[in-house]
Amino acid sequence: PHGGAVTPCVGSTLRKTIFSPDKDALLQVHAPWCGSCKKLDKEYNKLARKLQKEKLTGLITLAKIDGSANDSPVDSMDWTSFPAVYFVKAGTREAIEYEGERTAKGLWKYLKKHSTKAHEIRDRQSKKSLEELQKALTTLQDKLGYSDSKMDSLESCMASS
Repeated sequence: PHGGAVTPCVGSTLRKTIFSPDKDALLQVHAPWCGSCKKLDKEYNKLARKLQKEKLTGLITLAKIDGSANDSPVDSMDWTSFPAVYFVKAGTREAIEYEGERTAKGLWKYLKKHSTKAHEIRDRQSKKSLEELQKALTTLQDKLGYSDSKMDSLESCMASS
């Protein structure tokens, strides 16, 4: 895989790459000479790093194909301009053209909303946010010199007021 996060594919490997029974897929169709594609590339790679950091690569495949060198073997994907982005839900053979914002943030919002794993993504993110909050609280307590017994007495004091 391309940098480990974006899977490059060609016409003959496209179906196998994007149609999965248990993983959603986002496909970027690009052309090497296309300026807008180069801009989207940066955003797509940013999204790929986010998926890796959030440990979500097992839920979503990010793929890429050179549309100027490969014809689409899939009827619902017929690229005529670049860049084009398609979303495929796990367990389906239907590609939906993504019409949203061409930024990592826009693509991420779309995935969180439309993914078949949207619920799991939200759960993992909530859990991660909670862990980060707990870590920050512990660091703050350490810096302020609060021991567990001081915190317990502070909590009971607040509870009785």
